[in-house]
Amino acid sequence: LLEGTERKRKARRNWRNGFLKVTFRRYGAILAEFDKEGVDEDVKTRSKCVYRLGVLHYEEGEWPEACERFKEASKFRDRDHRMWRMYGKASIALFESLDAEDQNHTEGEPRDSTRHQHLEVAHKALHEAMKNAPMGVETFVGLPESFYELARLYERYGAFEGAMELLGKITEYFPHWKGYDEAMFRCVCVMKHLANLPGSPFRTLLEKCVEFCDSMMEERPEGNSKISNSEEFLLVYAQVCEREGSYMNGEKAKVAFQQAFEKRVEAGKADALEFNEGKRDDWKKWIDSPTTTLALARERVEQGYVTLAAELFQDTVATLSQRADRYRAMGIENPIDFDTLIDIAFNYARIQDMETAMHYAKQAYELKPFNPRIRGLLGSWDLEFHAFFKKQQDAAFGLQKIWRMRVWSAEYYQRHYEHCITTWETELRVHHWDFEIRSKLTYFKKHKWRGLFLFEDQMAAKLQKWARDKRRKYMWELGMKQRHYKKCAKMFSKYKRHPFDLECRAEALELADHRLTPPEHSLKTLAAIFEEEHKSAGLMQRQYRRLCAARRIAALKDARKIEIEAMRQRRAWQIQCSWRQHYARVVTQARREHHAACLHLAKVLQKTFRAKQGAWHQLQRLQEEHRLEQERLAKEAGALKFQTIWRAYLARKLVKTW
Repeated sequence: LLEGTERKRKARRNWRNGFLKVTFRRYGAILAEFDKEGVDEDVKTRSKCVYRLGVLHYEEGEWPEACERFKEASKFRDRDHRMWRMYGKASIALFESLDAEDQNHTEGEPRDSTRHQHLEVAHKALHEAMKNAPMGVETFVGLPESFYELARLYERYGAFEGAMELLGKITEYFPHWKGYDEAMFRCVCVMKHLANLPGSPFRTLLEKCVEFCDSMMEERPEGNSKISNSEEFLLVYAQVCEREGSYMNGEKAKVAFQQAFEKRVEAGKADALEFNEGKRDDWKKWIDSPTTTLALARERVEQGYVTLAAELFQDTVATLSQRADRYRAMGIENPIDFDTLIDIAFNYARIQDMETAMHYAKQAYELKPFNPRIRGLLGSWDLEFHAFFKKQQDAAFGLQKIWRMRVWSAEYYQRHYEHCITTWETELRVHHWDFEIRSKLTYFKKHKWRGLFLFEDQMAAKLQKWARDKRRKYMWELGMKQRHYKKCAKMFSKYKRHPFDLECRAEALELADHRLTPPEHSLKTLAAIFEEEHKSAGLMQRQYRRLCAARRIAALKDARKIEIEAMRQRRAWQIQCSWRQHYARVVTQARREHHAACLHLAKVLQKTFRAKQGAWHQLQRLQEEHRLEQERLAKEAGALKFQTIWRAYLARKLVKTW
């Protein structure tokens, strides 16, 4: 399965490479036709070909070719914002590749001194892309990404004010962009670096850094956990809080340092594990150690945070300078090693702080004045060093030329010849089949080694022919075996799916007896399994017949019992029915007599009730008449009394009036 997957990957890779070759060839043929004399140039077609060739080169990582194609396309598509943006990306990628090569540059090697010109080209291309972008939703959505790329470009070239301005625009106008937290973190890094420069508003920048970090942690706690919960962010937050100086921010810095220390311990970082003793204040020893700041600085260089790396390198140098007396007592004049000084110098050169870079490069040169790497860096950064190293090289070459003219005598030639033969023979004992050593010995020591090497070559050719034949036979048999193994595997899986299919079992037994079937294969065990199954099936069949007979007899007995029980129930039912008929006749007669007595009694009661009901109605009528009469008399008496009172009142009024 793994071999098949690898073959598919290789085939897919070969197909892609072939497709790219054909594509490059066809675009090249189209451009070659345009370059011929007498051919009318189609500007639109030529610009499309050049642009697409540039995109293909960019996707394949061929940055110089991509830049050349985009530069040619800019003559025809000067208002295509996509082309300008791709041109800017290709220039930035080319600068990064040249920057990585420049770090390992040694004296005497050719060096591209125009790498920062690619950043200028990228700056111009990105500006053109933003200027020529049409007004629309697509442009507005891609605008923060263009700002971010341009800000990264400014940061790499050392223009920190411009980078901070562009990152500030992103944080102010595009709060919902997917890279918002990354832009804010970059802005904090740039402001933190600017705060360390002389003449900068130190307090204002640090307060702004703390404000940005607090907003990243509070307003969007789940928006981008990779940034706001990373150890890089925690360390930057702790450093800006500590440098800000207030009591509250000092406490925040302690918490952030402790969390960063715990994260590095969980990640298994060596610098944190060294100080992890299980105490609460382990992080203080960790952050005060120069090895910690040096390890963090190198990690930030790998991650691309050059400003953070510069500050951490500076902290490392400051810590080691404070402990200089201790190192001098130990006999160490310069506690900073050569590689660290090279890393510090090159990091400062990345951000165009060439004065500081030269300072640390000179210290490295004092440690190892003949190291080709530091000589190459100093020669490329400073013209005086370049001229000085050139004079040294010329003087060394002149001395070597004079020494060779004086030393190479006939006796020395002979001794050198014997020394070389001895050295080659010693190497031949270790690497007997090394072609270069055998060629030298065959030429310079013919009488001893040429015949032996020819004999070995002939024997090796015969052995190789025999091995090829064996290999060919083995591969032929291997193909047969593989096909047979696949057939056996399919048969075994089919047997697993249909274990009681007679045809399948017969085919499985036939394959098990095949000569190519290995003895440890599972099919070999099927014959014994089938024999055991046959015996077990016979025993199971006999037992099944006995069980069936016993069940049939038990069923007959149960049927007879049911029949007898049904007969008994039928007779009992008949007896019950006869008794119920007799009981029903007796009950019916009693009910009839009771009903007749009840009818007679009801008639008597009705007659008595009707007589009593008439007398009661007469009494109620008389009482009602008496009540009405009493009410009438009371009303008349009341009216007469009211008239009398009223007349008396009127008489008094008349008398009084009179």
